[in-house]
Amino acid sequence: MTDTQEFTAPASQADLDALIAKHVGEATAKFGDYEALKEKATQFDQNQAANLSELEKATKRAEEAEKLVAGFKAAEERAGWVKEIAKDRPELASALRGSTKAELEEHYTQLTGLLGAQPASRVRTHTPPVPKSAEGGSAKGRAVEALRALKLG
Repeated sequence: MTDTQEFTAPASQADLDALIAKHVGEATAKFGDYEALKEKATQFDQNQAANLSELEKATKRAEEAEKLVAGFKAAEERAGWVKEIAKDRPELASALRGSTKAELEEHYTQLTGLLGAQPASRVRTHTPPVPKSAEGGSAKGRAVEALRALKLG
């Protein structure tokens, strides 16, 4: 109906039923593809969820890789500090403990204080031969002789 037409009541129940059926058909036709659209929306939501989980997996892998790289960089930086700090006493490099340069320097100072400030050239690099013991070569005798040799040498 348009605005210029006047409303006329249906003459019979059959006319009313036909009019209602016509309007119901028009309304139903508007939403005829509703089930197809509903299925597409469900599939879209599932794809979005799958993509999000893939994104989360990729993000987690990237974060783990960044942590690994940071660990390698920290180890490399620490190795540089150890080399710098223990340049006069390289034999102490493997004994140094600490994760910061200040901690490494403090531990180096403690070690050199305990061991004495002997330069690397005076540090023994080999063990002197152990003379045969008078006790017939027993383990105890060899240990006693080795201690004597260390005290004397």
